[in-house]
This record gives sequence, C-alpha cells and structure tokens, in this order.
Amino acid sequence: MEKVSRSKLGTLEGITYNVPIHASLYENEVQSTLTKMYVTINGKDGCPLEVFINIAKSGSHMSIMADAIGRLTSGWLQDGADPERILKHLLHMKCGTRVSWPKVGAAPDTAPDTVLSIPDGVAKALQRWIDAQTP
Repeated sequence: MEKVSRSKLGTLEGITYNVPIHASLYENEVQSTLTKMYVTINGKDGCPLEVFINIAKSGSHMSIMADAIGRLTSGWLQDGADPERILKHLLHMKCGTRVSWPKVGAAPDTAPDTVLSIPDGVAKALQRWIDAQTP
C-alpha cells in the first residue's frame, strides 16, 4: 500500500463496531464494569485509512489512551503500513478480564472473539473490517 496524502483521502466509507470491554481495568475501579468501546474504521478501495476509538468520558485516562491508539494506527495506515503488520502488534495484548464478543451473522456454532484489552479490541475490529472488504 502506498502513502496517502490526507488532502487526497476524499470520501471514505466506514463501519463502527461496538466492542465490549471491562472499564475497571483502566480506571482503577473496585468493581468490574462492562462498558462499550466504539471503533470506527474508514477506508477506500478496500484499504483501511482511519481508525477512531470512543470509550469512556472525554479527557479520562482510558479515553486519551484509546485516542492515541487510533491516531497512531491511522497515521501508520495513511503512511502505507500493511494492516496485517498493525494487527500483529495489537492482537493478543492482555490486560486482566476477558470479554466475549459474538460475531454478528455468523453460524450458531461459531466461537465468539475474546477481547483481552483496548488494543486487542481495536485489532479485532480492524480484522473484522478487513474480512468485510473481501467478498
């Protein structure tokens, strides 16, 4: 994939994924709280180019960390990085409690994804986006 100029992105098509995650892992809460992380991936011609992550309150530690992951991932994609290489670095990063994420529209016997952390959830959303682009 070649480097893409931000001014030449034009109109992108995107998908937003609702990824379950445990908030207590990131906000030092006593009780484990299941919350949602929204990962939006925009792309063009089957190539992902932007990743936006929305989780928790704006300005919170968790929100800022998620925003940094999204900005870095978007920058790498726009600079021509292979999405598979990004997946390799983010997948399977562990942080405490795991959360099951069912695959919508999958066969009943299909095992759900297990989300291990914010980076792992972002990688799994990116993998689903890539899979959705191939007929």
